[in-house]
Parts: sequence; structure tokens; C-alpha cells
Amino acid sequence: MLAPVMQHRALSILLPVFALPAFASDYKKDIQPIFKKHCYECHSEERNKRKAGLVFDDLHTLANDIGPNGQVVPGNLEDSHLYEVITNDTGAKNHMPPSSKAQLSNGDIKKVETWIKSGAFLVNPASAKVQGLGQPPRKWRNKENKEIEASFVKIDGDKVVFRMPGGALAPYPIANLTADSQIQVHKALLVAAGEKPMDTK
Repeated sequence: MLAPVMQHRALSILLPVFALPAFASDYKKDIQPIFKKHCYECHSEERNKRKAGLVFDDLHTLANDIGPNGQVVPGNLEDSHLYEVITNDTGAKNHMPPSSKAQLSNGDIKKVETWIKSGAFLVNPASAKVQGLGQPPRKWRNKENKEIEASFVKIDGDKVVFRMPGGALAPYPIANLTADSQIQVHKALLVAAGEKPMDTK
């Protein structure tokens, strides 16, 4: 049975979360070109290669790997496997790209680091324009296993702004949502920005 819908006042309680700089990285402009140069050969729909299920050119698919259980953990370099493999010693078994390929420069690694620290968003939240009242309501879940029924409106710093059934706006820390709901946040942001999944026929 589903947990009761959280009330607006419960949403307003701010628990400690990771601090994010103001959107210092733009995935398409700053990060995707790095992955295209170094990673698409094994991780792209363009090349029809999905090693470990990871692709960097279909943003909706990549969103599945962003969250507490994903390859990229927003705000957390230590738990981000992607960051680990690009910063391991070149000869290490799980270093990427393989040592026979061109390696990421220190500058490129720094860009990926900044992107992860700033929330690992796949589009700049400022580019997401909400139409009308926003997206249809959906069910979200927090780490206390409470259900939130609300519409995605926008991202504001390290919070997702929900529109509650009564119309009130309620900012809520993204890090306090479950892994699945954090993925939903990233996908909702893509939809708000007009990003469509790639045609993989």
C-alpha cells in the first residue's frame, strides 16, 4: 500500500544535503564533447555501442546512470564510478579510456569534476522553460519512504521545485529523494528543456 502523500509543510523541512555551486557546467557544451572524443567508440548510440549499458549521447538513457546508485552520483566524486575510472592511474585495470587510447587531459578531468560537483545535470536548468502549469503530476518518493504527488516545475540550486496539488510551489532537496525519484528529476528536466530521446532504430 502506498504511503500517504506528504503535506506541503513536510516538504519545506530542509535536511543537510551536499552543496552545489551555481550551474558551473553545461553538459552539452563542456562535457559531452569530452565524452565524444574519448568515449563514444564504446559508449554511444551513434556507434551502436553500449558497454556496461552506459551511453553518453542519449541523454534520457544517460539519466538512468545519474543518482545514488548510478555511475555518476551528483555532488559526490568519491562515489562516482565514472570519475574513479577517468582518474585512476593509466595502467590500472579499470582506467578509462583504455591506455591504448588518447587520455583525458587534466583540464578535461577538472571539467567533469565540476560537472559532477554542480549536480551532474544534463541540460542547464536555466534553459528549461515550464509551459503553463508544468508537467502532469506524478508520484515521487523520499528516503523516508514517504510519497509525494506533485508536478515538476524546475531546478533551483540543489532543490527540485514541485507544484503541489493545491498549486503551491514547494522546493525539496534532490538528495533527499530515492535513487529512482532522482532519476525522474533528471528526466523531467530534460523534458522541460525540450530534449527528446534519440531515435535508436
